[in-house]
Amino acid sequence: MNEPIYFTDMGQCEPSHALSTFSRVRHWSLWDYETDPARTVHLKGRMLYASEQTESPPVTLRLNLKGPHAVYLASHHGWEPQSYTMKARLTKDPCFHRLFDQVVLPKDLASLGRKEQFTERTFSRYDLAEWLWRCEDLTGQDITFARPNLGSFRGKVNASIAYVKCVPLTDGEVAALERLRPTAQTRTLMGSIDGGETFSWLPESREEVWEEMEPFRDSDVGIVCYTIARLDVCVFPTRVGTVRTREMGYYHPTYWTVGDSMERLTAHGIDPLKETIDYAHGIGVKILVTNRPAAPHMAPYQEGMQTPWYMENTQWRCRIEDGRPLQQMSFAYPEVAGKFLGIFREGLERGADGICMMWCRGWPWVMYEEPVVKSFVEKHGEDPRKLPRNDPRWMQHKADVMTDHFIRPMRKILDEFGQAQGRRLEAAYYVMDRPEDCLYNTLDVRTWVREGLVDYLMIHPNGWSEGASGKRDNLRVHDSVPLFKELVKGTNIKVYADVYPRRMPAEGYLERARFYYGTGADGLMYWDVDRRTSRKSEWFTGAKTGHRDLLDAWPIDVSPHFKVVPLSMIGGLSTDPRYDTTG
Repeated sequence: MNEPIYFTDMGQCEPSHALSTFSRVRHWSLWDYETDPARTVHLKGRMLYASEQTESPPVTLRLNLKGPHAVYLASHHGWEPQSYTMKARLTKDPCFHRLFDQVVLPKDLASLGRKEQFTERTFSRYDLAEWLWRCEDLTGQDITFARPNLGSFRGKVNASIAYVKCVPLTDGEVAALERLRPTAQTRTLMGSIDGGETFSWLPESREEVWEEMEPFRDSDVGIVCYTIARLDVCVFPTRVGTVRTREMGYYHPTYWTVGDSMERLTAHGIDPLKETIDYAHGIGVKILVTNRPAAPHMAPYQEGMQTPWYMENTQWRCRIEDGRPLQQMSFAYPEVAGKFLGIFREGLERGADGICMMWCRGWPWVMYEEPVVKSFVEKHGEDPRKLPRNDPRWMQHKADVMTDHFIRPMRKILDEFGQAQGRRLEAAYYVMDRPEDCLYNTLDVRTWVREGLVDYLMIHPNGWSEGASGKRDNLRVHDSVPLFKELVKGTNIKVYADVYPRRMPAEGYLERARFYYGTGADGLMYWDVDRRTSRKSEWFTGAKTGHRDLLDAWPIDVSPHFKVVPLSMIGGLSTDPRYDTTG
């Protein structure tokens, strides 16, 4: 490895009038720092810092470097490490890259089967976090840093850059990176964007909308399941659903910001869905427009989904045995299924490559509604309300309703659009942990497979759903994959394993990839991929795990991608924790 080149004085950023030696609105503040020479490389410099109130403008650091380099950024995550949020771009980039904190949480360790913390991820306000951003030819390139728009999803947002480290790459390292370039055979990863965070960076321009898709450039992600609606609440200009507004999200900071962004984009005449689809296609990524058929929270916390359609049509709610309604809308009613079909049709009109339904959230979808009970009685001569919920006839009957009202009509719409375009548009469905548990929850996967109604089945961790046994004895993803692989044998339908946790080091991604491919999975799905892409030291590796042939002998060393750099001083003050009495 060549010697690194450090840029430690962020006071060299331009324009200089955007910098200040003390905190001021519309400025970055500069803070002296020194790293602890007894525990790390000895560096002195001035870091950039901006809190959520400063509205700091973008600033640029001139690099004057040539040739390929690994670019590392070092940040101070502050008092609330999970609030760290930043943006950066090189001169050649069409838009900014979003940068998150690099914290790993205890629940992430549990998902990896570990009790101990990853030692390299244990850091505090007395440390800097250094992490690999990207590897690029820096000839003619500078770096611009920006704080996210005021009102970003975290509420309290701190942004900082302490130093930039550029390491010239050897010929061997360049060759190793070339081996990890995506090909048609490796672009087998899928990413799911759930919709809650999509607009929480408060995009209000086309370039800011593009930021969501940019991390998939030169990655193995071939498909993004992009959530455009939750029930009928949409994040694009819609004729069929209801566009989320600030008023709809006043009680919840994330939803308020999403509504704020939608109002700003609409005012500028920007259709974020069309922009997203077009940009994704430009970097070789398919978009499956997605709906999370989520019901509102239990009353009185319904404000986030209080659309007129939902509130005024209580007659279409799911019902339990005694007739009391649930918060979920029922697919037993053509009007409900038609709402979903209509929203999906709008996404396909904008050029989407298919659709996805998050059946791993928001159940039930068909219960004891009057038309369902009546048709069962007519067919079987018994009242289903007096039968066990897992009676095979009752499970099949409800699933038939879902297939008739939504699954088959959805396939018909996809084929209609596909025929006009000369290609097959795809249907991807998240499913429960067993085929019989899917049936219990109205998803007749066997019929979908037999009739060719689906193209992808994604297995999601499902530890909270009652199944056909009448108990919550859910399987783990690696146990479920072989069951669905057997079900789709002899077809072109692909089975994907959803990879958790959301936050894990590079070696965690390699470990998970080897494990799930070993169960027979055709590909890997990353739930909440938008939260992963901004954790750059991890995404650098997670984005490449479609290279199955390289997993056992990864061509690059991932250990330097993240490290903790202890501080001895910041702002002229000692960081010795023994004397920090500020709480």
